[in-house]
Amino acid sequence: MPRNNYIAILLILLCFIMIFINTSGVYNIQRSDSAVEKKPNYFFSEDEFKKLMINDTKLKMGNEISLPKLEADGELWDLKDQYHIMVPLSDIEDIAFFKSFYNDLEVEIVCDKNDKRKSCDRHLSDNYSYYTLNKKTHELFQGYCNSEIKHKIIAKMD
Repeated sequence: MPRNNYIAILLILLCFIMIFINTSGVYNIQRSDSAVEKKPNYFFSEDEFKKLMINDTKLKMGNEISLPKLEADGELWDLKDQYHIMVPLSDIEDIAFFKSFYNDLEVEIVCDKNDKRKSCDRHLSDNYSYYTLNKKTHELFQGYCNSEIKHKIIAKMD
């Protein structure tokens, strides 16, 4: 038998083995899916979800989900002093721009130790890099927890 015939037979055998492996894997996946217990669906059906959507001609593509028409229980001003948003900024970010852009939010600008700008509301005890952000976040929240001030909602905004 010529060498090309051996190569062809080996390729055919290899294809059959690959097909067998793939089909047995699909069978295992299908079999394991049927063993999963179905949980009740608490989400909207497709028809219910489509009723929420309105066609928005101002958008170039896509749809907009209309929010339910609810009466507010109070004013936005009623939330004042009930939340605290901590915003860690690096020394290259503009604090004045951030505060003017989010002027309706009560935010605390938190800076690293080496940031000497007076517009920082609080300075951390260390300087942090991208690789130590978890320690920075820990110090951020630890500083709040150790303070006398308490709020209903505490958040970190990046």
